[in-house]
Amino acid sequence: RCRVSVFVHCSDGWDRTSQVCALAMLLMEPFYRTLSGFIILIEKEWLAFGYKFQQRTGHGDKHSGDEQRAPIFIQFVDTVWQITNQFPCAFEFNEALLLAILHHLHSCLFGTFFCDNEKERLAVKGNTASLWAEILQHREKYVNPSYSSYMHSHALYPVASIRRLQFWSAYYSRWKGRTHSTERYHYGVSGIFQVCQSLKDQCDALQSRLDEQQVDDMDD
Repeated sequence: RCRVSVFVHCSDGWDRTSQVCALAMLLMEPFYRTLSGFIILIEKEWLAFGYKFQQRTGHGDKHSGDEQRAPIFIQFVDTVWQITNQFPCAFEFNEALLLAILHHLHSCLFGTFFCDNEKERLAVKGNTASLWAEILQHREKYVNPSYSSYMHSHALYPVASIRRLQFWSAYYSRWKGRTHSTERYHYGVSGIFQVCQSLKDQCDALQSRLDEQQVDDMDD
């Protein structure tokens, strides 16, 4: 609103700095609310910035009581989920994307969140797969069918009251019950996405026919 630059820096510079800056960009810039934009946001403000994923998550470290462990990135993703609940049509990605990111933060199936900085990550990049490549290859699983970019091309101002906070059961209680909640969600979203895509194709076909009809009328 004030159109001024700001300087953000916490005590060490790689925890709350990434949290605050990434959330501010998400709220102010609609591009970061798209699927590709959100991936770029994490790459830019967390991975390239130098957030210590290795130290904070303890990949391959047997010392579970290390005081350097901290759920900083989980807090960020949880906050994004809280915002998506207040603005369900403002984000191109869905809850399944956030669940996948946090699941693979600890799964170690991909090298995306390995190491503490870009230099160290380059050493293992050739021997690991990218989580982003996997997500983009199965994009339909992570698309929000209610996304409406033209209605949310402005900054978002969420209500920060504690009364609006919700317990993210799909993540924190994800192993409760006989069926994984993410799998059920994928099935539902996939069906909606296919219907939306079919309707879009029909609209495009009708628009093409109308365009052809207009050209024929002009020729007559």
